[in-house]
Amino acid sequence: MRVINKDLLREIRKTKAKFLSITIIMFLGVFVFIGLNEVPSTMNNTLNKYLLQSNMYDIKVSNDMLMSQEDVKYLQEIPEISNTEVYYQAESKDDKYRFNIKIQSLNENIAKPKLIDGRLPSNSSEIVLTEALSDKYQVGDIVKFSDLKDSKISLKNLEYKVVGFVYGIDFPENSTNNKSNVNFFGYVQKENFSSDSVNGITILLRNIDRTDLTTDSYYDSVNKHRDSIIQKLESLQKNNDYKIRSNTDEKLQEDSQKILDSKEKLNYAYEQMKNLPSPEYENQKQILDNQKIELENQEQLLNTYKKQMETLTYPKYNVESIKGNSYYKQFIESAKSLLSISNIFSIFLFSVSILVSLTTISRMVDENRTNMGTLKSLGYSNFQVSRKYYIYGFLSTLIGGIIGTILSYLIIVPIIYDSYANLLTLKNPQLVFTKSTIFMAIFISIICVILAVTLPIYRNLKESPSNLLRPKSPKEGSRVFLEYLPFIWRKLSFLHKVTFRNIFRYKVRMLMTILGVLGCTALMFIGFGIKFSVMNVSNEQFNNITKYDLAVTYNPYILDSDRDKILEVLGNKSNVESSKEIQLQKATIQKDNDILDNLSMIVSKGNLQDYIILKNNDGVLDHPKDGAIINEKLSYLYDLSVGSTIDIVVDDKSYSVKVSGISKNYFGHTIYISDEYYEQLFQKDYMANSFLVKNYNDKAKVEEVVSLLEKDKNVVNILNQQSFKETFDNFVDGIDVIVLVIVLCSVTLAIVVLYNLININLSERIRELSTIKVLGFYSKEVTIYVFREIFYLTLIGIALGNYVGYVMYKKIILDLSARDMLFETSVSMYVYIITSIITLTVTSIIMVIVHRYLKNINMIEALKSVE
Repeated sequence: MRVINKDLLREIRKTKAKFLSITIIMFLGVFVFIGLNEVPSTMNNTLNKYLLQSNMYDIKVSNDMLMSQEDVKYLQEIPEISNTEVYYQAESKDDKYRFNIKIQSLNENIAKPKLIDGRLPSNSSEIVLTEALSDKYQVGDIVKFSDLKDSKISLKNLEYKVVGFVYGIDFPENSTNNKSNVNFFGYVQKENFSSDSVNGITILLRNIDRTDLTTDSYYDSVNKHRDSIIQKLESLQKNNDYKIRSNTDEKLQEDSQKILDSKEKLNYAYEQMKNLPSPEYENQKQILDNQKIELENQEQLLNTYKKQMETLTYPKYNVESIKGNSYYKQFIESAKSLLSISNIFSIFLFSVSILVSLTTISRMVDENRTNMGTLKSLGYSNFQVSRKYYIYGFLSTLIGGIIGTILSYLIIVPIIYDSYANLLTLKNPQLVFTKSTIFMAIFISIICVILAVTLPIYRNLKESPSNLLRPKSPKEGSRVFLEYLPFIWRKLSFLHKVTFRNIFRYKVRMLMTILGVLGCTALMFIGFGIKFSVMNVSNEQFNNITKYDLAVTYNPYILDSDRDKILEVLGNKSNVESSKEIQLQKATIQKDNDILDNLSMIVSKGNLQDYIILKNNDGVLDHPKDGAIINEKLSYLYDLSVGSTIDIVVDDKSYSVKVSGISKNYFGHTIYISDEYYEQLFQKDYMANSFLVKNYNDKAKVEEVVSLLEKDKNVVNILNQQSFKETFDNFVDGIDVIVLVIVLCSVTLAIVVLYNLININLSERIRELSTIKVLGFYSKEVTIYVFREIFYLTLIGIALGNYVGYVMYKKIILDLSARDMLFETSVSMYVYIITSIITLTVTSIIMVIVHRYLKNINMIEALKSVE
């Protein structure tokens, strides 16, 4: 055995390049397999620990019209509920920076904030702010608030001392990492709020396994209880709807009677003043005229309120699980989609690993035929002879596997995790060392190399020692298919005929080269395809599709004079280029009481081409007349086409909408319908409630208009496209990290695979190449002679690799983006060009290295007979 062990060590020293190539290939396979498979585990583990540390709720119940103490008591008595905690919140602005800040009551037991710096409030004059404001305020600063937006919930105190900074469990996007923050929050003690109603209630359920709050089994259990709670709340909603309507009708009647009484008194006053002297008459008339105008305004407001109440119903209770927070939902779903990408890349890498290992070890076994024959002649068994090659493959695989495992946890897992979590409060990844994943990666690598060793070893060892001691018979020549095409074959030069004969003579070598190049090219194609698909999406969405800068939503039931104030701001041509009035509404797609997707529904008179370009691959779409235009990602998620119908929920009622067109839209879900179809579908008159505003695409002008409109109490919401653009750009920046990992691994793989295959090609043909050098070929001609074959096979591999890469890219790109995002599904021509050029460049560089090797061939040594 000592002889065989020494022979093994000599073989490793003699074939260092081959040993290293197998090591690198296996390293890449394990590196990517473990890295991509452990990122989802790390994401789920980090999120789960974060949620459990804060004692996250199972369900949160809220209502847009607040919840009474009776509502709270009703919920607390439901048997499925084990613990509850109410919360209050009020929206305001700080006096110093004029940020939108949501002031929320500090939870004591459920969904507690995570303290980052300082301490929590201990009295009613203290506040903790979001960590996102730690660069604006410091512990000890005084923060003052004003402009409370919701009069139903009021604060006893509007001035607080900052005592700390926190992460908010309901605000995972609010961190210093996320520069697109426009809304912030702070926590104060509950005693600061004065109201008989609460904003909502957080709930912990009974008999729920809370070990892992990211698993499907956990959400299945929660949703069963959630459905039961929703059903029980329906009766409460009906009761509240009856109460509010009764109280409102009674109040409207009282107000109507007061106005009638005031009118009578006013008419009586007009009658009484007729006999007054002239100066006193004029003064009294002016007073009464002012009272009349005020009374008319009150009557107009009352009539407007009556119209509003005709369509108003008591809103449904919002019953949400953790996935009700879109950021947590997206984070969990991203972890799932990453697994499919991991599987695709792992299959590619390990397939190439088997291919290269098989080629390398097959060549090594063939070169050692004489050695194997000698050992068998000396009485060594087949197992003892083959042991050397198994150990050779096992050592290279084990070294590559160990290095790949270590570096995957040090490099690929943290980098890719950060690309998904860099904007959230989940900054520090909690690594998961899954033994099954590590074992599987090493096991697959070992199986790959065992297969690669077994096939050639079995083929050689079944021969007799005498045959093994003789050189392997050269492969018989045969006619290639081109010879059956004389109109092509006759036009080929002698050297080209030799090239094609060699290619088709050694079919295994041909297939190995083509498949090796195919795998590397496909991986590079996917990487660059993703890069180019996201590179220009932001510009396409926010410059070429969305032309407006602001969407300003106002209360449609306001007086004309109040609406004129909004128009006055929008009529300032120095800040506003133009504006268009539309109706903007929220809609949802629901299933089993669960909101699957949130939509924006835009209803307009006439086309929107000056503000929104509706287009697909065939060109610009006409404004819909008898249906709706939906975005492309929505059609993909629900398998919709033109002529299909989609069920949406608006104001707690379900409507079936006909799809008349599908448009490009890369961020958010939007549905566009005309005012005529709106009236037909919803059976009510179209009423505008928003303006689309263009501000010369100038950020300063946008901010100025926003600051003016925010002071108007009738403006209920302002959507700033600039903030959406920053959010989208931040997400795309994270994708770039994944692309970088893919491209670097692909290029490294291409270098190793091509070098290995070309090197094996040369070693197999060393006597042939020495012969043609003896015949008078110069070194450059010998290199071209070899390179021509490699070049043709590489071109075939590139063509097939681009096709396979395109097919896989189409699958990956739709899973890689978030549920409400879409990356470009068509592939840029640059992807084909760059991928092909890199592969050809790698091939050319390796051939330059090979050229130096060919110049130094010892022709006499190579031509010596083995016997």
